[in-house]
Amino acid sequence: MNRLCRVIFICFCAVKCSAMLQSEIEDFTNFLKQTSQLDQNLKSGPEADFDEDEPASEHAWEESGKFEGDLILNDRQRRMILTNVVEGLARNGLTDSTKRWPNNEVIYFIQKEHFTQDQVQAIQDGIDDLARASCVKFTPYRKGDKDAVVIQGSRRGCFSQVGYQGGYQVLNLSGRHPVGRGCFRHGTVVHEMLHTLGFYHMQSSPDRDDYIDVMWENIIKAARHNFRKYNSFAVSDFGVGYDYESVLHYSRKAFSVNGQDTLVPKKNRFVRKRCYEVK
Repeated sequence: MNRLCRVIFICFCAVKCSAMLQSEIEDFTNFLKQTSQLDQNLKSGPEADFDEDEPASEHAWEESGKFEGDLILNDRQRRMILTNVVEGLARNGLTDSTKRWPNNEVIYFIQKEHFTQDQVQAIQDGIDDLARASCVKFTPYRKGDKDAVVIQGSRRGCFSQVGYQGGYQVLNLSGRHPVGRGCFRHGTVVHEMLHTLGFYHMQSSPDRDDYIDVMWENIIKAARHNFRKYNSFAVSDFGVGYDYESVLHYSRKAFSVNGQDTLVPKKNRFVRKRCYEVK
């Protein structure tokens, strides 16, 4: 298996932070539970249906109300993150092999009745991009498949479960926006698919403080948990270094309370706007 294949399927989940007060531990525990909840319709698999009327947003994935904006953690992932945050461990992250898709194959089902034809094509384009760039095989759902990522169109934003879960799991792309906006920016589709493969966010990498300053005073208080960093991270830099332009990087004003930057690049670098930018 080549280097890219190894990176696709290796994910680290340890978090580093300073010691926490009991009240902070309880707050963080509740935060993890609340942001990991899924509507029952979203857990029902390929036959699920629903009727919602939620407001659309240009920052849909940031406003999806999940951990780090768009991540849904399972019980094991929540326990692992909470344990490492509480203990403030200064060691390498844990390799979680349970999140690897069996046989390097991702079974996917697009809930086509939730999307327009253009949106379905945009989803397929994102999947095809990942297939071309990796050794991961993406296979359309076949009736009787027991494992699959179900791509649904709830109007509650853009979010994904992280890595292989077993059974049916959710990747949501709000159908409220046309292709090119909201959840249907090409980079956002790819971003959420990468979470399904097991990737976390770039600015959570252990060396992020060497490259960016986090402007805590500009971050919505309830969203500050989203800016914690991991001891080790799933994305390899292949010797290039921290990637300001990664499709998995927050935008400069992510979760801003006042319209000011929440992430400021160091070393005269910038987070460039491009077709893969995720806002």
